[in-house]
Amino acid sequence: HSLDDGNTWTFVGFVNVDGKRYVSQWMAQTGLVWNPNGSKDLDLKDLTNNKFITIGENRDMFVSNDGVNFKSIKMNHPFPKDRLVFASLAKTPFGFHMMTCANWSDRYYTMAVRHLFSKDLVNWYPIESSTFLKNPQFYKGVHLTYDEPSKKLYAISPCGSTKGCSFVAWTEAKDYLDPNTNDQKNEFVPVGEFVFIKDRTAMIIDHQTSNIGEKYKVRFSDGTYDSGYTKDMFVFPLKSYKRQGCINMGKETLCVGDAVYIGSDVASIMGYYNNDPSKIKFAIKFANGKVDSGFTRDMLTLP
Repeated sequence: HSLDDGNTWTFVGFVNVDGKRYVSQWMAQTGLVWNPNGSKDLDLKDLTNNKFITIGENRDMFVSNDGVNFKSIKMNHPFPKDRLVFASLAKTPFGFHMMTCANWSDRYYTMAVRHLFSKDLVNWYPIESSTFLKNPQFYKGVHLTYDEPSKKLYAISPCGSTKGCSFVAWTEAKDYLDPNTNDQKNEFVPVGEFVFIKDRTAMIIDHQTSNIGEKYKVRFSDGTYDSGYTKDMFVFPLKSYKRQGCINMGKETLCVGDAVYIGSDVASIMGYYNNDPSKIKFAIKFANGKVDSGFTRDMLTLP
């Protein structure tokens, strides 16, 4: 505990979870949410109402009213094979964000970086999985923090290496479970949105307001950058696709963020469109960064 912005620290006590002293399994969780106006007593009906909230390591959330004695609560995690390795937690006015590596000992899941969103800390929805990252140095995870004055959610990769592969990215905080966030009726296109520019896949990385409207900077799937684009120059491949949640397909469930193969190419499901009476369609992001849509279930192979 500190009363002077972290210059002086007072030891409060060892953390106890479910009545036992907690010993971490070295998985480097980060992110303690403190609600100064939280419940005086432990609230297990509304986890967001607790004074202290943090992450466990086995798909658990930890909540406490004193910051020392925590109760573990199982989360409804969309990926049952995942652990919460190098997990990070941040709170925005719209809900909670978590980024984790999916596992540690298995190379396939270690290199899948999940971005999940929740309003209640129990039910978590996938925003995206960056699966089979080309640069294995990213395995050390991505740390999240929310900056209230700018209303931006920042993601920071420490890279886990002395090589120059660390990065900082940000996006506007929003309600990812609000269906109106996907219809592109906002005044500007949010950072992180995928667009087509003359059939080339690009991602919005920044925007600036001028006297003639918004101008956008983008990163293309081949790694090059360009700026000066206006909204009317974009085509939105994910406009009609639902970009959170899962959909049942007989005996299997496919979720946004799941890894799939298209032929021999690795890809992630970015969204699905189920208003077509003939077949459900999927939007896909390939490992090379390109986005495409209109894929049916018979075109996808599960790993």
